[in-house]
Amino acid sequence: MTKTIIAIMTGLIGAAVLHILIILVLPLYTGSDAWSKIINLGPENEFHVLANQKNSTGLYNEDIHIQSAACYFDLEAGSVQIVADKSTDMWTFGAFDADANEVFSMSARSSIRGDVNFLIVTRAQILALKSEEPDLVSRSIAIEVSDTQGYVVLRAIAPDFSQISEARSFLSSASCAIL
Repeated sequence: MTKTIIAIMTGLIGAAVLHILIILVLPLYTGSDAWSKIINLGPENEFHVLANQKNSTGLYNEDIHIQSAACYFDLEAGSVQIVADKSTDMWTFGAFDADANEVFSMSARSSIRGDVNFLIVTRAQILALKSEEPDLVSRSIAIEVSDTQGYVVLRAIAPDFSQISEARSFLSSASCAIL
């Protein structure tokens, strides 16, 4: 009987210590997720071109040949259209929910004419757009998402140092606007 009581007490004390440690360590990780970092870059519905060196945001281009920009959105305000006026030969696009789950990705090689033209929509929004603006829907790639909050990342690949300014110009031309 004594051994059973000692085993129960040891388990309870161990569980209490573990829970206290989790509570003490949790603040160190709060705010270090991708969503928190991206919303701290600046205003919503605007692409933010990432720096090429480490900085206080924790978001930067680790490889100078891959330039990146991020934009976060909330579909409660309306559908979001992502376009880039300028072109570059190599780009990738990813759409993510607020939990950093990738919901869509594409590259220049698999896009229509190499253009960046995406709509981020809910089911109700795409139905409304198909009836109100069928031309817009027909020339865009519609990405239907279930969560209203999320973010997109647009990357331009510059295989040569001479192409880095072109890649950054491409990202600077990109828009992430509410329709």
